[in-house]
Amino acid sequence: MIETLTCPNCGAALPAQPAPSDTVTCPYCQTTFRIPPSTTPEPTSGDLILGADFRQLPISGWALPNPDSVRTLAGPPPELRAKFDAVAKNNFVLKSSGYLDDVDVSVSLTFYEGTLNQIDAGLVLRYHSGVGGYIFHLSPVGTYTVAYYQPAEKDAMHWTTIMDWSDNDVIRKGLNETNRLRVVADGTHFRVHINGVLATSIHDDKCDEGQVILSVEGTAKSSVEVGYSDLQVREAVSSGK
Repeated sequence: MIETLTCPNCGAALPAQPAPSDTVTCPYCQTTFRIPPSTTPEPTSGDLILGADFRQLPISGWALPNPDSVRTLAGPPPELRAKFDAVAKNNFVLKSSGYLDDVDVSVSLTFYEGTLNQIDAGLVLRYHSGVGGYIFHLSPVGTYTVAYYQPAEKDAMHWTTIMDWSDNDVIRKGLNETNRLRVVADGTHFRVHINGVLATSIHDDKCDEGQVILSVEGTAKSSVEVGYSDLQVREAVSSGK
């Protein structure tokens, strides 16, 4: 059987080849990735636990912490658009109504406005108000980070870095570019995928359950506007590690 493949990094259509095969290298961007055992978009994903309909408000199963700063767009694809003024703060855009533990969360991000080296956005997992949670953010300059959000003085919250901001060539840079962020939280094991490519795999045991949150950060010098689409929360498929 001959299968048509699409590069998870640059989106290019790759030459058809016999399947299955272990790996293939994109001739356009040189990204090497494993060929999945099936042609489904997420062949290793578990069952869908919670989706999000971004065509209109309210969004079933989710809450809006800052409703005046968000709007929905019909698409395609349907999008939740968030815009915040210049302030040095991590802003919560959407949060799950309940607490979740081992999950596989993915969302597409597009930055529309802001100074490139002063804005970032992504996911917060296992979050408890006043306690903390894990942050997985990427930026339009091609970097990403893993951190822990925890209480600071005067009821503020601050980041404690688990993995400092790091370059990754799979991130599409600039405004109006869409990137797919996926985090698999399986016990103390976290796997971060960007545009279908595994970016990092770490272990941490600070928190084992909490809310799933979409978040975005600007600075005192830059406002930020970001769009989210195709948010999926699925059961985590264990890696066995």
